This record gives sequence, structure tokens and C-alpha cells, in this order.
Amino acid sequence: MFVAPKQQNSAEIEEQLEFLSRRDLLTGLYNRNYFFDQLHERIDLIKQSENEQGVLMMLDITNSEALKKMIGTTGVDSLLTEYGKEVEALVGGKGLVARHGAYSFLALLGKTDLPHAEQVVNSLLGYTKDYIFTLGTTSVTINISIGYTLLDINAPANVMELVDRAERATNKASEQGVNLAEFYKPDLKTASDAEQEEIWARRIKDALKENRFFLAFQPIVSLQGHRDLNRFEVFLRMIDEQGNPLKPMEFLGKAERGDLMQSIDRWVILSAIKEVHAGLKRGENIKLYLRISEQSLRDEEFAQWLMNRLASVRLPDLLLVIQVRADTAGYLLKHLENLRDTIAPLGCGLLIDGFGEGADSYRLLDHLKTKEIKISRALLENFSQEAAHQTAVTKLLNEANARDVSVIVPNVEDPATLQLLWPMGVDLVQGDFIQSPRKGLEFDFSQF
Repeated sequence: MFVAPKQQNSAEIEEQLEFLSRRDLLTGLYNRNYFFDQLHERIDLIKQSENEQGVLMMLDITNSEALKKMIGTTGVDSLLTEYGKEVEALVGGKGLVARHGAYSFLALLGKTDLPHAEQVVNSLLGYTKDYIFTLGTTSVTINISIGYTLLDINAPANVMELVDRAERATNKASEQGVNLAEFYKPDLKTASDAEQEEIWARRIKDALKENRFFLAFQPIVSLQGHRDLNRFEVFLRMIDEQGNPLKPMEFLGKAERGDLMQSIDRWVILSAIKEVHAGLKRGENIKLYLRISEQSLRDEEFAQWLMNRLASVRLPDLLLVIQVRADTAGYLLKHLENLRDTIAPLGCGLLIDGFGEGADSYRLLDHLKTKEIKISRALLENFSQEAAHQTAVTKLLNEANARDVSVIVPNVEDPATLQLLWPMGVDLVQGDFIQSPRKGLEFDFSQF
């Protein structure tokens, strides 16, 4: 009796076609197109989260020509199928494995970090070292190279750029020997601008996590004998991976471009509050002047965050001062007025820095009503030789006294400048001639 073959419905056919569209016909692994789509989706998710990470891995069989001579093209196809399934098993259910080139594979480790990825890499290397493929009476071993690259918020969004990185790492591993792996690390000397920014963003994040930032302090002294407060300006320093200190010009610009300044600002503020609070416990009134970025000043949540931090320590007086440059304050007046009103009752104030650089300085003072200003450093250049600068500073001091505003004169770099400032009635001064920024709140204020 003739039995007609069972007819497949359209849904089953579509399901099979969908399955085949994702798969490599030889190995049964995912194909490149589907893999790239999944990689793109994963990168999009990672870019939306600060803490999400993943790893892209390439595995290349490097002795394919020798294998073809020993077991033929058909034999190599069988080897690829068998070995590919083992790679998929070792990567595990949370990973995605695809055939990439004729003799290479790609693996996407989704929600993972470098330590876990390195475990997978070592498992693949260990398995491959002992792997033997037998075809008839012929047995062969394979040599591989593995390259892998980190996927995080700093990584490029371009899929092909990521694959290229994994391939470059694979090639480097191959150049170094057999059955080796290489993590992609751009060479700072040859890296593109985008790669350098990515490297610095990771370095800065690592420094925050590993507590490799520290504060340096420069004393602000009173020439009029006012010793009720020990005043210091706060400077930020970063320690690199080898333990060497970096100056702000080496990393702050990179931090701004990497949108990391708000994290750094909050670290600085918390560290400064800690120093002030520790001083109070020792019976010392320490007043710290610090800088924060424009990004934080624009952040609507920053004022609330700072208010909460200050409320938790309850400073008894105005012992923390945020310095805002005059050229920045000019277009952030509303933000600064709100910030001033929020933090003033909690022992924190504002200071206009770079005062006197333009005609708008006094307008800023009228709006912000700060009780302290810091004179523009430009007015202190060649101060002992520039009569015009001396006249401008004298005029500014007289105007500030009339408004009952305290003035800090920065950049005192030589004794001649100090000798000129003293008879002008200047009270507060700072500069390297007095003491350069140092780690620790150590200075003998009684010498002035």
C-alpha cells in the first residue's frame, strides 16, 4: 500500500528555514551574519550600563595546510565539525559560538568579565593540547591561536572594529608560538585617538576602583595674622599602574571626554569632607577650597547629592568652598544660585575664581553674592615688573573691601611679589613660594 509522505505545514517550514538561516551548513554552529547581529545587540546593551561587560574571542586553527595534506579537505571538514561542537560545549550555554573563516571560530561571552573569560580561554587551550582527531588509520592534532577583547562601555560600537581587534590579538598570539592566547591591548604609540581615549577611560575607572587617586594640599596663608582657620586649596593627583603620580593635565582632559568627571568630583568632595571632619575631631578648623567640573555643576542631581553628604556630617561653619571660574560662572548663574542656596546652610560656600579677567566679574559677584573671590592668575604674571598689574590688583582690593568680600591672591611665586602684596593690605595668599601642593595637611601657619 502506498503511503503519502507527511506534509509539513508552513509554520514548520518557516521554522526550519529560520533555523538554517542562522546556521553554518558544515559545522551546524551559528553563521557569521547571525553572530554579528547578536554581537551588535550585546554591545548596545553594554553601552546602556556602566557595569555590564562581555568578551569577544577568536580561535584560529593555524596548521590547516598540514592537516589538509594528512587527512584531505573532506577530513578537515569532519574535524571542523567535531572540534567546533567541543568549542561550543567548553564556551557553555551563556556563550555564542560561530564559524568565522574557513578555519576559525568566533565566541561571544555575554555577561562575563575578564577573569571568567580567561578561564574559558585556558580551558580551550588545555582541551586542544590533548585533542586528537582520527580519520580511518590517521590521527592528527591541531594547533590554535586565541585572541580576545573586552566589551564594555568604552569599547567601540562598530562590530567589525571589535572583530578586527580580536583578529589582531589572534595574529599576535600566533606570532609568539603554538597554542597561545593574547588579550587585545592597543599600543599607546600606535593606537588611534579613539583607542587612546578608551585606554584612558579604563585606566581612570580602574584608579577610582583601586583608590589610586589622592589629594594634594597647598596652604592659603593670612598676611594679617588671622589664624582662626587653616586654609588649603585641594589639588587632585592620580597614581598610575606603576605607582608613579600623574598631574591633572595628564588625565583630566581624558576624564572629561570619557564622561568620568562627575565620578571624580564626587570622590574629591567625599575625600575633602573626610579631611575637614577629621580635623574637627582633632580640634583643628580646616577650610578646604576645591574645584569641580562643569559637568557636575550642570547636573541637576548634584546639588541634592551634595546636600545629603553635607547634612550627614553637619559642618559647624563654612569649611568647604567650591571654586568656580568666572568664565564658567557667567553662563551657569541659575545653576550656581540654586547650588549656593542649597549648600550654604550646611557649611559649604562658593568662590569666584579668576576674578578681574573681564568686565563681568562684578556683575557675577552681584548675582552670586559670594563672600570670597580669587584674583585672576593673569594679573600675577611678572607682578613685580608690571605696574599695570599692580594698579589693577590695588583697585580690585579696594572694591572688594568696600563690599566686605575676602580676597585670595594666588600664584605667589617669588619674594618680590610677596613684598609688594603685603603693604597693599592683602590678607590671603598662596603660591609655590609659600609651599607647593603636597600630600597631607602639613604647614606651619605661625610663620606668617
